[in-house]
Amino acid sequence: MKNSAADRMMLTIFALFCLAPLAHCQGLEMYAAPHLYATCTTSTTRLLGMGGILSCIQDRGFSNPAFGGDIEHSYVAGQVSLTEFTGGLELRGLQFTAGTAIEPNTQGIQLTAFELDSHAGGLQSTSGPLRATIDEDDVAIQYGRRIDEHWLLGLGASPIFRTSTNLYHPTTGAQLGHIDSDSDFGFRFGAVHQFDARTTAGAIYDRYDDDVVAQGLMFGGMQAATFNCYTMTLGACHQFADRVLAGAEWREVVVKGAGVRTGDAGFRVGLEVTTPRAWAFRLGSNDGALSAGVGFARGRWSIDYAYADDWNDDLVGHFLGGSDTHELEVRYEW
Repeated sequence: MKNSAADRMMLTIFALFCLAPLAHCQGLEMYAAPHLYATCTTSTTRLLGMGGILSCIQDRGFSNPAFGGDIEHSYVAGQVSLTEFTGGLELRGLQFTAGTAIEPNTQGIQLTAFELDSHAGGLQSTSGPLRATIDEDDVAIQYGRRIDEHWLLGLGASPIFRTSTNLYHPTTGAQLGHIDSDSDFGFRFGAVHQFDARTTAGAIYDRYDDDVVAQGLMFGGMQAATFNCYTMTLGACHQFADRVLAGAEWREVVVKGAGVRTGDAGFRVGLEVTTPRAWAFRLGSNDGALSAGVGFARGRWSIDYAYADDWNDDLVGHFLGGSDTHELEVRYEW
């Protein structure tokens, strides 16, 4: 699937692994589309401040569909995000999430819609700099069910999951290439084991197939290929005290197609401390990069802010440089 998430910021990057090979007209054999800033790999704003943990911490706007089996109330959330790269590219994301319990604490469903666009910005290839714009549209549906006292299982799908990228000459602005990707098949499977009221473990397997079409001078005409992409996530969290929550997670992203395989793997860790006055303070690490956040809840309303430094830098830093991500989310429950 291509996640959902209310699960947080839905941003995307497409063709980041292949920009250098494309500049040499080598085609799509190095294409990789883990949708690094979209629903597949992003979390809620609260969890972004805790390193971007997806699998094991329950939150409204969950990424793990199994948490649909633990919904008690209905909710809606709106989220805006901005990621600025030192290369000049700016990714702007807008996300809407709604969820409800079909049977309270037994089964529930969540819908997430996400839109990403960008200002044209620079990226680096082996033959020199290029400029690019990126757009993405996602819709994800997730359903979860409680199996017994300890186990929750869930399944998600994305009926809409498409990306468009334009590549330009860095000085003349002439368009050199255009890439479209559309996923016709995808799903997300999630499992959660609640050992007790304080300790939870979770797992997510996310798989989708991207049909990719590239056109333009830098591709030597038109090229097409299909890429199989999956994400495997395993994590656990523990409530060490009434107001201290900590979690850790391992995640691997893999893309296979055109005879090659590429991707990345790393750890995320996070800590949240809440106060008696409904404030929450968060700190985390996304594969070694800092994240932090703050939140406030009153009655049925809550608001969260998160900052992430060099999000997914191992995968995109070589092409786009370092980055700063800011995200704001407002939520209402009833």
